[in-house]
Amino acid sequence: MNKQKLTLLQERLEQQLDSPESARFNMKTFGSKYYPSMNDAFPEYPPVCGTQACLAGETVLSTGQGKIHEFGGILLDSDPDTRSSSSGWLIQSEAAKALELTKAQAQRLFFFKAWNMENRGWPIKYQRMYENAKTPQGRLYAAIRRVERFIETDGRE
Repeated sequence: MNKQKLTLLQERLEQQLDSPESARFNMKTFGSKYYPSMNDAFPEYPPVCGTQACLAGETVLSTGQGKIHEFGGILLDSDPDTRSSSSGWLIQSEAAKALELTKAQAQRLFFFKAWNMENRGWPIKYQRMYENAKTPQGRLYAAIRRVERFIETDGRE
């Protein structure tokens, strides 16, 4: 686990708290183009960059492995097809490599427990904080606290 890059991720999220970029954070998409009808989005707060991304997506943006595609979504530097954004699973894989996470650690950081067949994911406290948030900033705050706890426990929680 690379704590330096995790701290960089946390700092990136903190910088977005009071910016229009806060609307980009969405745990249900690795780095997809935003559509107003997207499930789990705040339609009154559309992301200015046309993209929504979870911790994996924010990781590849923070490490410089990816950038926002001109038409929305995240495009990885390693993706040879530049016509559209990169696939979510590729983004998740690159993020896990960048953070030097084991499979179990990646599951604990990038997913909620209910989404993962091995039942690894965010501790319920942080998941509820995210799910109960009334604004994009509230969700981002939950993610910041989640990353902070992940670092404190060396990825065990």
